[in-house]
Amino acid sequence: MDGPSSLTNQFVQLFKLIEILMPRFAHFLRKMEATSMNFCFKWFLIIFKREFSYDDIKILWEALWSDSAPKNFQLLIAVAIFDAEADSIMRSCSDISQILQYINGLSEKINLQMVLSRAQGIYNQLTEVKDRLPSEVAITLGFVPAPSSASDGDYRGDSDFLPVDDCDFILETATSQMVDAEVGEEATDQDGSYANYSAGESPTDTFL
Repeated sequence: MDGPSSLTNQFVQLFKLIEILMPRFAHFLRKMEATSMNFCFKWFLIIFKREFSYDDIKILWEALWSDSAPKNFQLLIAVAIFDAEADSIMRSCSDISQILQYINGLSEKINLQMVLSRAQGIYNQLTEVKDRLPSEVAITLGFVPAPSSASDGDYRGDSDFLPVDDCDFILETATSQMVDAEVGEEATDQDGSYANYSAGESPTDTFL
């Protein structure tokens, strides 16, 4: 798992992804003056440790630190959680403190397999439109190398970012059917183990 190195940087990049993938939720966060995303502080500080059970967090961490995991995959894990929870957040939260309370209330209530499937699906979809993504987002996700200096001619700053509509991909409308199909195929067993992992198979095989 590579940078962004600072929590603030990760918050910035997370909101940029939400702007592209979930514009309706991004609009809500602006309205709530919550674009700093600091209510996600514990997610990135301890890498989702409090959000999942001990067994689940071992699976998630193995996935995040796998050599085959997409760059900064923790950001797409966060987007996947918001994809599942955004409608409920927008219905029930009227200020940033309530958003924080909602996020804290998700501890050990998140379906890890669903989140991993969503995050990988989002990454695959973004791969298809990587040439239309803002440079900073493309760099963050490892689609293009970081420029050697700010003067590099192929780097686009904030003022050059493509409008969301021009990216031709919005998570709020593009992935609901895909996610429903994935979740249906990857239901958990009664004992909590994941049905799509055969004996001896690593969860990181998802990324191969």
